[in-house]
Amino acid sequence: MRLSVYRSLHPLASAVRSQMGRPPMCELLETLRDASRCGADRGFTGFIWYRETVPFAKRHRETIVASLRETAAEFGERDAVSFVMGFRCVKESDVSPEAVAVALYGGRVPSSVCPGDVDVVLNGLAWYALETVAAALDASECR
Repeated sequence: MRLSVYRSLHPLASAVRSQMGRPPMCELLETLRDASRCGADRGFTGFIWYRETVPFAKRHRETIVASLRETAAEFGERDAVSFVMGFRCVKESDVSPEAVAVALYGGRVPSSVCPGDVDVVLNGLAWYALETVAAALDASECR
């Protein structure tokens, strides 16, 4: 696959490749196939530690949220917050809808929200970006 074709897979494709350290295309494609099969929580370069995933999600928040809204609508969810509340990492951490909203839209963390909960969600958003790009690759290879 050519780099220009890869970039056209999804608006987050270039950001994901950069986060992974710009690996050679054949290595990147193999890694994305693994992420698609196993899920981002299996650990992939650039998407392991909160010190990696939280800044990534903040940097690309606008694009991630736009993608989330589109995906949520495809799945019949009423909004992005409801959709993210269904993420396994969010459910398992018992994160509040308020923490999800802060992670999605930014702003001050209210005293009722644990800042660590916002980081859980931001980590989940980074994983969503990785998995969404991986799914786009899978879909392109099935055509």
